[in-house]
Amino acid sequence: MNSKKTNLTYMVLAVIFLVLIVLAIVLNVTQPYKSLHAQIDPQALSTNEVLPQDAKLFTQNGTVINVRLATTESERELGLSYFPTLPKNSGMLFLFDTPNIYPFWMKGMNFPLDIVWLKSLPESKYQVVYVASDVSPSTYPNTITPNAEADTVLEINANEAMVFGVTQGAVLALDKN
Repeated sequence: MNSKKTNLTYMVLAVIFLVLIVLAIVLNVTQPYKSLHAQIDPQALSTNEVLPQDAKLFTQNGTVINVRLATTESERELGLSYFPTLPKNSGMLFLFDTPNIYPFWMKGMNFPLDIVWLKSLPESKYQVVYVASDVSPSTYPNTITPNAEADTVLEINANEAMVFGVTQGAVLALDKN
């Protein structure tokens, strides 16, 4: 009798052990996909709403602006289009490879913006070269064109630039996480 109980106990433990191994394998295999799916919803990709806030801009008056970086052509083209709103103290930073005159438009925008053109300085600093304030979505299809070359453009909620001290000549510091 003891031998049968011992064998049964070993069998039960072996089955539990196998179930735990299979469960661990399944979780390890599917977890990265679940995590990726939670970060990037395919439906939202078409509207660019899931770009991570992966950097911070620091203004001269101490304001911190959380920004999404737009580094690819498709991210820059889509920008903040179709976002329903933009949280305070946040925005999108468009990074270009070379300085140029970069016109911007309000295609698909649901709220007005301040658009700030910046030129790169050493040590991850940027100087404001042009500011377009309170740009309305109704300006589309017209473009807003700066009067100076820039290699970076910041979009934030309308009327925040002045409050944050983001005016022509101001210097901002970028910290990428």
